[in-house]
Amino acid sequence: MDGLYTDISSNSGDMDRNDTGDMTTASGVGNLTGALKRRFETPLGALFYDQTYGNPLFNRLSAPMGQSFEANAISDITACILSDKRVQSVKVQATVDRESRMITFSINFIANNGESGSFERGVSMRV
Repeated sequence: MDGLYTDISSNSGDMDRNDTGDMTTASGVGNLTGALKRRFETPLGALFYDQTYGNPLFNRLSAPMGQSFEANAISDITACILSDKRVQSVKVQATVDRESRMITFSINFIANNGESGSFERGVSMRV
């Protein structure tokens, strides 16, 4: 067992289905990537049964985008990803567009079993 588990596969929130209409599953690093995307998109504390689950970046909505903003945002995303016990390490890069208040994150991680994965996500910092 690789320690990364198996779950129902989803794409943009919809369950994936095969040609016969059956739900498909995601295993290994694919499952972990999906789980990290869901964690990234959930505001910290939004799950009533787990107040530690989620992304603290959403607490910065409408905050001034001064010099420390990018470093603080990267720190938030790093903490979010590392809070999944299956992740060994993560590298986060951010591209900030201050005019549109949009941040695009490139996230590269290494799972505890040595497999690596990555994904990108954009976040609007407007309310």
